[in-house]
Amino acid sequence: MPSRVKPGFRSARALAEFAADLQRSSVSEAAETAVAIAPRLLMPGAAGSVLLCHRRRLVPTAASDPELLAADRAQAEYDEGPSVDVLKGTAAAFAADLRTAPAWPVWAPRAVELGWRTMLSLRLTSRAGHLLGVFTVAHTEPGVLGPAVAEHALTLATHLSVGLDTARIQENLRLAQDAQARVGQATGILMERFGLDADQAFRVLRRYSQDTHRKLHLVAEEVISNGGLPAAPAELGRSGWRV
Repeated sequence: MPSRVKPGFRSARALAEFAADLQRSSVSEAAETAVAIAPRLLMPGAAGSVLLCHRRRLVPTAASDPELLAADRAQAEYDEGPSVDVLKGTAAAFAADLRTAPAWPVWAPRAVELGWRTMLSLRLTSRAGHLLGVFTVAHTEPGVLGPAVAEHALTLATHLSVGLDTARIQENLRLAQDAQARVGQATGILMERFGLDADQAFRVLRRYSQDTHRKLHLVAEEVISNGGLPAAPAELGRSGWRV
């Protein structure tokens, strides 16, 4: 069926602004930006959502319509739907009319009940080829996502992939820098308290981390909070563990 709704994606400037907004965002902000801007760039009445991938599970993260967010949550609950197909390896999943979508016999009726008839879900991929999540465009009318809209949606998904990947890298760098700063602060506390040099204090932190099977930055946080090492487990004390 030909599209009855004309796509609104016309301006190269709008696309450039969309890409720029994504580059200035955190991961969650990039998702919110995408669902706020992308649908109106595509066509009147469209809605959009982003589900992010976490430990091989989809987490509904942002949606321009609460009913679309509910449909995304139903996909996660039923383990069925277009976004689930993308998670399992499909590059894109499309339904011109969810009333007649045999691929999702449990989820599709729920989506229709929530008001959705047409849906397109697209894979969001990192530069390294890892799945970041799924970008979905939905409409309350059947048969409205024609080839032009699908092509524009794919363009937006590509920009969103870059924005999410960049934000993810930046967030990881900030976390690593924060963790490094905490380890440095904890090392200084041990040096002062126990009369150690910097190398000795760091080895104490690292050994405690290894022996207690806890990450180094978490041990560092406790040192900062307590002004010294946390109490060692009883089995370490029996084995003679000492600073």
